[in-house]
Amino acid sequence: MIGVYRRAHDVDFGYGSEQWTVETDYAVLVSADLGLCGVLTEPTSVVAKAWEQIERIGARAWFAPRSVLVTGAGPIGLLAAPLGVQRGLDVHVLDRVTDGTKPDLVRDLGATVRRPRGRGGCRLAAGGGEHRGPRDHRVTRPPSLPKDHRVSAGRAGRRVHAASPSTGSTT
Repeated sequence: MIGVYRRAHDVDFGYGSEQWTVETDYAVLVSADLGLCGVLTEPTSVVAKAWEQIERIGARAWFAPRSVLVTGAGPIGLLAAPLGVQRGLDVHVLDRVTDGTKPDLVRDLGATVRRPRGRGGCRLAAGGGEHRGPRDHRVTRPPSLPKDHRVSAGRAGRRVHAASPSTGSTT
């Protein structure tokens, strides 16, 4: 916890440094050249790990993914989307918000914005396989949504859940 926090404590840089330590083998030096973007180092590593797991699952069985569904356009979802685009996949980001900054960012990243249908924006129309994500929101895949990969990374997902339905494996 380093820096100035809103709605919590106004503190000098280095807050908590006397109370918590990290062994050097587990610490990553973030270049000062990154500026405030350096705070994205850890969440990006989480997303990179999810993609690594997707690729490992895919390596166990033959499949040629063409698309990915990212559930949530929060920080993790917005980091997952460009990694899918970089891999040449057709990326769809599912989020309750369809107007404003988040959907604009999704489109700027080269992905398609999708809004869930149904009560509370959490339940999609019945179609393909069912996926129970964090908080047990029922998410089913309509035929029009990607079938190759899913990355659950929204507010309704406090952890990253990656799945490759083609192989039946999840991480």
